[in-house]
Amino acid sequence: MAVLETGLYAYIAASTPITALVSDRIFPNAIPPAESFPCITFNRLSTEQPHHMTAAAGVQSARIQVDCWAKGRGGYSSAAAIAEAVRDRMDGYRGTMGTVTVKTTHLHEQRDDYEAPTDAAELGVFKVSQDYLIWYSVSAPSFA
Repeated sequence: MAVLETGLYAYIAASTPITALVSDRIFPNAIPPAESFPCITFNRLSTEQPHHMTAAAGVQSARIQVDCWAKGRGGYSSAAAIAEAVRDRMDGYRGTMGTVTVKTTHLHEQRDDYEAPTDAAELGVFKVSQDYLIWYSVSAPSFA
């Protein structure tokens, strides 16, 4: 994982309300095979590297998608409760995530999804996706 994602994982995993809902099932990029629900995945959708007239600005903006997953009856309510716990933890946060200095974090977008079962014996999977914009400090290269 990249430095921001490593810090983000630690920041989310340190939240008692979140871990009460998903235990340690917080994964970068995808749910591992044979993993149970409910769980959280996260991944970087994009990065913006602003510049000013003479150099890099020394900050980046990452758009991070956090997916909150739950399965079966009551799955939507469970996924929504996880998403609310993540929003409480993330939206408006300023401080550190691991070794990264976060200037600001805000919830940019939220959407719901449902994956129907592929087999009649299975249960469908509910997902609440949130996109966060995280502005954080980075070293600025010097242009000589």
